[in-house]
Amino acid sequence: MASTDVLVLGGTGFVGQALLRALREDPAARLSWVARIGSALPADAGHLPPPILIDDLEALDLEAALRADVIVDLVSRGRGRLATRRDILGRIRAHARLVDELANRRWRGHYVYLSSGGTIYGVDPPRVCLETMPVRPFSDYALEKAFVEMHLASVAGAPGAAGGETGMALTVLRVANAYGEGQAAKPGFGVIPAIVSALATGVPFKLYGDGSSRRDYVHVDDIVTAIQAAIQAAIQAATTGAGAGAGTGAGAGTLNIGSGVGTSVRELIGLAEAAAGRAVPMEEVAMFAAEPASVVLDAGRARERLGWRARIGIAEGMRRVLAHHGLAASG
Repeated sequence: MASTDVLVLGGTGFVGQALLRALREDPAARLSWVARIGSALPADAGHLPPPILIDDLEALDLEAALRADVIVDLVSRGRGRLATRRDILGRIRAHARLVDELANRRWRGHYVYLSSGGTIYGVDPPRVCLETMPVRPFSDYALEKAFVEMHLASVAGAPGAAGGETGMALTVLRVANAYGEGQAAKPGFGVIPAIVSALATGVPFKLYGDGSSRRDYVHVDDIVTAIQAAIQAAIQAATTGAGAGAGTGAGAGTLNIGSGVGTSVRELIGLAEAAAGRAVPMEEVAMFAAEPASVVLDAGRARERLGWRARIGIAEGMRRVLAHHGLAASG
């Protein structure tokens, strides 16, 4: 990246922290990032530029966004599986304000938005999900992601409030089930950290249903590589005048980011036990909500437009995660 101002929204999550570390090593990236007041900052935050502290994305100073050449948006309101009250407006309001203002001010940068390939294709998707499929969000989280995707797509390259085109480039990365070192064990935020927690604490892992549901797991390092590839492709396209593909503006459009391989929960447990050299404590419980039996993403478009593919397989990734927590068997 050459002389590029990059603004990262949502830099305190485990994907955001990994991305900040990668961008910090790029001398051509002039990095700025946003953190919520009171949130836990990355352990190595002292090696990063000071964050822009805000109460909420809705309170973001829009001038900071307008100064950026690239905005990488990792923000969401969370999975919300334990929520007892529906609040879609609360989920989308901050993004609606931000995107509207970028359009009204004719911002001409590149917006990279991380969406959810694991939830956006519905509760009963086909064997392999393609980006051309209609979205069928089955949760508040998925609906939030779908709304922001569509709002951004309606703005990028579309006429601005006073005529003309915004010139915004757009890349939407529909990420499969993310996992990796640094991922916290929280309800609704991943099977793998829950398995790690069971191995670390002895508290049984809750196996919902029969454990046959399959998901496409993608390591955080591969996700970061995809984001960096999207940024670089847009910069090259802007420099040469050639688009990154059949996307919007110089962006790459909507891309699945996944391994293309489905792994069941039972198989994950087996991989964890093989890497740890001992059994995962476990209890079987009834499924509490409708869940897809299988979600696997076809990432062919990402290979074509960004030259990206997942490189860390689930077995290797599981070993890395357990080693990070000191739980991998020696030898």
